[in-house]
Amino acid sequence: MGSAFERLSGPGERHRALSPLIGAWRVAMATHGADGRTTRSEEIRARKDWFGDGRYVREEVSGTFAGVPHAKLTLLGFNNLRHRYEYVTADNYDAVLLLHTSAAGVEPGDPGRIEVFAEYVEAGEGEQASGTLILIRTVIEIVSDDHHLLRNLYRAPDRPEGRVPGDGVAGDRRI
Repeated sequence: MGSAFERLSGPGERHRALSPLIGAWRVAMATHGADGRTTRSEEIRARKDWFGDGRYVREEVSGTFAGVPHAKLTLLGFNNLRHRYEYVTADNYDAVLLLHTSAAGVEPGDPGRIEVFAEYVEAGEGEQASGTLILIRTVIEIVSDDHHLLRNLYRAPDRPEGRVPGDGVAGDRRI
């Protein structure tokens, strides 16, 4: 049977379910602004490969969004001990590492849909940092081996989730 470490340290079924994400991708990204306008770009590419002997999907994203260089690194994996998905993101927009986690004890369900949550402290647009706590719900959907979606839905205090500035959708198509 082995030790708990031996049983829980290796990749398992939840890791293998992430296999369709591996490869080179053309990304179509859209965000919704405070003015109600949607900004779109298809000038973004992503490369996703295995890291840690199949424990994590490592993603490197680069391109241009709204005329500004866009770069992002992510790791997505399943924590066997805590029985939850964990998704870490870093991008060139701010100096923040975000840890998104699913609810502990994720039950087998649709292996093509992952829902994770993060808390983000917003700097704001004014001279002084606003410090507003924004809750982020990220939904990753593996539509097929050649197509998946990532939706970021934001909830600011006293506002419903979604359609707030920054909400975004990225649809990846295999290159």
